Amino acid sequence: MSRRSDYIHRMDQRGADRRRLLAGVATGAAVWAAAPTGARAGERGGDISPTEDLMREHGVLRRILSVYDEAGRRLATGEATALAVVAGAAAIVRRFVEGYHEKLEEQFVLPKLERAGKLVQLAQIIRVQHAAGRRLTDRILAGAKAKDRRAVVTAMQSFARMYAAHAAWEDTELFPFYRGMFSEAELDKLGEQFEEQEHKLLGRGGFDGSLREVGDLEKTLGIHDLAKFTPT
Repeated sequence: MSRRSDYIHRMDQRGADRRRLLAGVATGAAVWAAAPTGARAGERGGDISPTEDLMREHGVLRRILSVYDEAGRRLATGEATALAVVAGAAAIVRRFVEGYHEKLEEQFVLPKLERAGKLVQLAQIIRVQHAAGRRLTDRILAGAKAKDRRAVVTAMQSFARMYAAHAAWEDTELFPFYRGMFSEAELDKLGEQFEEQEHKLLGRGGFDGSLREVGDLEKTLGIHDLAKFTPT
């Protein structure tokens, strides 16, 4: 091959390589653009929005209510070992529900609604019920420590009655309205703030660690299989 032919061949090869490189860059950019914004930001759950995250946290709360319900039935029949399960569940409520989830609401959700003059009465009720829930958790923990089954069952029943309605109103009224107050870009930023708070308040275990703890309590009571809740 002559030097001129060799030169032309090398130029053609470089052009082909450059075209392949540019095509790869374009493909990567397209994949990146199509990825959910939450996944790009490293947000837990990929494309889950901050308000969906709050609702998923309500799922943990509802599973704790199931633990309370089953433990209450066992305490009523004199099964003292259920007290340890109750104490464990109340500790998760204190750390995860009150110390993390409700703090997110009190720091980010309720103030924004109140400043905008939206759902103010509901926001005030939410605050009052957060305080009432903490008092009930105090009573549950104290009763479990004192082995006062009657006090524990009464406090758990009051807690479950209030929070079943509390979570339902937030999921159907509060959170959907709150989400509508943000643009998609603002939601991404809010999701990052939520994630920072998760690491700060829950440590390395985060949401998944708390969920595993609830699952362990469910196994202790034998209610870890959803099929067991199906009526016969």
